[in-house]
Amino acid sequence: MAIISVNQLFDLYIDTLQKCSKSLLTMDDEEVEYNVFEEFNIGVVSFLHKESLDRLLSKQLISHHIKEESLLLREQVINLENSDEWNIEAFRKSDRWRLVIDLSDKIKSELGV
Repeated sequence: MAIISVNQLFDLYIDTLQKCSKSLLTMDDEEVEYNVFEEFNIGVVSFLHKESLDRLLSKQLISHHIKEESLLLREQVINLENSDEWNIEAFRKSDRWRLVIDLSDKIKSELGV
């Protein structure tokens, strides 16, 4: 397996964050399912992993604060995945999902994307 460059990793990290935002609340169920439950979920596991974040931090592409927020976001998503709120209806209505969406949007804002 080839190791991706840190710049590619950063692009994938940003892309992951883009897959979960308030804008998805107005999209149809198929778009939400694809973006959140496929793309975002895969990215959370891979690109919000501690090792990935450490690589980004070491090249100063993210700050310590962003790393900590990203780890929190990852933990929240994994907790949701292991709950009865891992569905589209909960994504649209759940307070736990709202925290995930808000944190994802906050990180993007702090990064200027």
